[in-house]
Amino acid sequence: GTFPFRGTGFSGDCGMGSFSLSPSNGYAFACPDLLPGTYTIAELVVPGWDLDGITVAGTDPANYQIADNTVTIELMPNESPVITFTDKKRCSLTVTKNASDGDAAFSFAGEGFPSGGTLESFQLKDGESASDQSLISGRAYTISEGALGGWDLQSITVAGTDPANYQITGRSITITPQPAESPTVI
Repeated sequence: GTFPFRGTGFSGDCGMGSFSLSPSNGYAFACPDLLPGTYTIAELVVPGWDLDGITVAGTDPANYQIADNTVTIELMPNESPVITFTDKKRCSLTVTKNASDGDAAFSFAGEGFPSGGTLESFQLKDGESASDQSLISGRAYTISEGALGGWDLQSITVAGTDPANYQITGRSITITPQPAESPTVI
């Protein structure tokens, strides 16, 4: 993908007022021969991604501040700091209900999902699915199927992620999708 940035304090020749990191520039951008002074760089985080962290190397930690998606650095003489923005791709999760010998509306409750989101509280019938495409990777989400008179839960299966990323307990599953994964719970 392409990741846009905005810089302040840079001269016009540098090109860091507005720039992007992408495969075409190796996800790197340099501005040599900067004079000492205060510079700010902010990532304009694109949809489907989350900023996971900002690191600065090559300067004293007292010379920079990190806040949200921005780093402000007080550049000292003879310094060449390297600033790294790390992003995680959002992930998705799909829940599909399979029922045999009849059809009913099965209730599900989710924990850890965005308030009011698709997987926070929902119902599914045989063959139906519900999904959320904007989940934060590395975060645990729990889905529980409510008991329904006359029906027995036979199994919970998962596809699209490593078994180490989920745990099934009774009528519930806690799953921690990884970046760019799209697991399905059946």
